[in-house]
Amino acid sequence: YAQMLRNKEYILAPGSFDFTPVRTGKVSNEYVQRTVDEYLVLLGNVTPDAIEDQYGNLRTYMSSDLSARFAAESLNWVSKVEKESITETIQVLQKEVESGQDNKYRVRAQVKRSIFANNDFLNSEEEIIEMRLKLVLPSGLEKKNWYLQIESLSRNKVKAKEGAR
Repeated sequence: YAQMLRNKEYILAPGSFDFTPVRTGKVSNEYVQRTVDEYLVLLGNVTPDAIEDQYGNLRTYMSSDLSARFAAESLNWVSKVEKESITETIQVLQKEVESGQDNKYRVRAQVKRSIFANNDFLNSEEEIIEMRLKLVLPSGLEKKNWYLQIESLSRNKVKAKEGAR
């Protein structure tokens, strides 16, 4: 009987209008890739009018500890974006998604981050965004969908190569 349950397909629809078939404990690579792309857009393509909503939406996919830290650590950036009319865009240059055991995934994306203030270009630089994701089963009344929970998130500037000055 347990083997029959493992072969059963489910439908995932976390935050999207598409339905994704999933077998117990496994999602397709395409689903993971689309979800990672969605998270990167929420994180790195922000405007003064949308940053609070986007970051709030992104936080719903984070573990509770990470969500609290992210809210606290991004507070100054959100305020600066709104006060100085900053727009941030990212262009994904390279993205790696590795699946591990226990429905966990490691994401490493190299992006080009560009900053504009009042529609004037300020600067651009390359960054590495890393995330650890975990497939979370529905639980309780508030979470009815399967989703990839963000367990950790970091953004770091790409360091200049040795000898280049």
